Amino acid sequence: MEIRKRSGRTVTIPADIDVGSKSKVAVDIKREKDVVEAKAKQLASYDYLAHDPESLMQEKLNHKRWCTVESDPAVFTQILQDIGVHGAKVAELYSLDAQEALLLPPVYGLIFLFRWVDQDEGEETAALNDTVSDLSPTDSIQSPWFASQVTDNACASIALLNIILNADDSQNSNQVDIGEYLRQFREFTADLNHVNRGLALASFDRLHSIHNKFARAADARDADLQISRLAKEASRKKRRRKEDEGEEEASFHFIAFIPFEGELWELDGLAGFPKQIGNSNNWIENAIRRIQLRIERYSSDEIRFNLMAVVKDSLYDLRRETRAQDAILRTIEKRLSKISSNWQDLLSKQHLAQQYRESVDMDLALVLTDSENKEIQIISDESDDIALLKLHAAKREALANTIKQANSEELSRLDQQKYALKRQFEYSSFVRTFIAELRENNENFIELFETS
Repeated sequence: MEIRKRSGRTVTIPADIDVGSKSKVAVDIKREKDVVEAKAKQLASYDYLAHDPESLMQEKLNHKRWCTVESDPAVFTQILQDIGVHGAKVAELYSLDAQEALLLPPVYGLIFLFRWVDQDEGEETAALNDTVSDLSPTDSIQSPWFASQVTDNACASIALLNIILNADDSQNSNQVDIGEYLRQFREFTADLNHVNRGLALASFDRLHSIHNKFARAADARDADLQISRLAKEASRKKRRRKEDEGEEEASFHFIAFIPFEGELWELDGLAGFPKQIGNSNNWIENAIRRIQLRIERYSSDEIRFNLMAVVKDSLYDLRRETRAQDAILRTIEKRLSKISSNWQDLLSKQHLAQQYRESVDMDLALVLTDSENKEIQIISDESDDIALLKLHAAKREALANTIKQANSEELSRLDQQKYALKRQFEYSSFVRTFIAELRENNENFIELFETS
């Protein structure tokens, strides 16, 4: 059977094809496309700014799509804490000098943000893989936990999880406590492939809500508009490449770099698999070199890049160290009480460590290290009260120093938490209302803004 298309070209349809059914499918596809576009327009016209902060937050938490989040260490650290991770935080790197990263606590991975450029895969491979030969994953190499990105705007959380779920290693002395939620998620996805892990992550409601609460109302609206854009793009037979990339709407993407099993890996959720790009010797320098190669693909005018590191949380260690030092002090005091009746008269009650111990509950769960247990055993056998008093003074001074460091880190953490909390609040409605009130009550409104 032959039919003539609008273009005038005649095409032959095999006899075993039901033309009527094909036409019905085409109509169904168009109907579904119209429904999607209508829904997108309805969502996009939703006035997020008309809502009070509480209801607006609930709208973001219940939003079905993933929204973009700011590339900021305070926000990323808060995401980790809200999902239950202990012992890790995110720090920003202000240069591509590897020495800056080496000054940080132990680094679990790097997160790199860049403007996504839609170009042929071959171009990307040629640009990035010149220094990576014969390093694709093989059956003999154990690859890290990795999830593909199967939904828009989830790359921030995917990059975080691709790092943090490989940092919880019982063989690593700097291991992270990923918490019960992520532990269950990793166990659930252990036997899944990369794509199915991505699907599981996209359906991870708790992470989805935590991720979206740091988005702006405008980000939620943009996520809705993407439905309409995708529907229109799908209806085009050919995509016209713009000569000027600046005309295209900028899209940004997060990828991660980690050392794992002696190798350096690039974890890009949009790639089909984790890329082995070198060995873990000097892995930070090698990862930054890889990042520099990617940056060189852009014009010199492009400066929209960001580099962060997921590092060991020193506050987590400092809190543990204060309890361990207190446990050793208690052992000394217990031993002194057995061999000297008036040893407490020789101590100053105004000492910082003593005040801290009286105001904070130190009777928390604590697992001592082997060296700490050995030290406690030696103290328990000591019979020289003078030696014990000197040791007590030294340990109390050490505890005071640890308390000062913990307090400083605590203040820094509080500042980050305040910033992260502010990022959850939607200021657009306030600004709009403020300007409207100012305009209504100030005759010189225009002059006021023109002169400012």
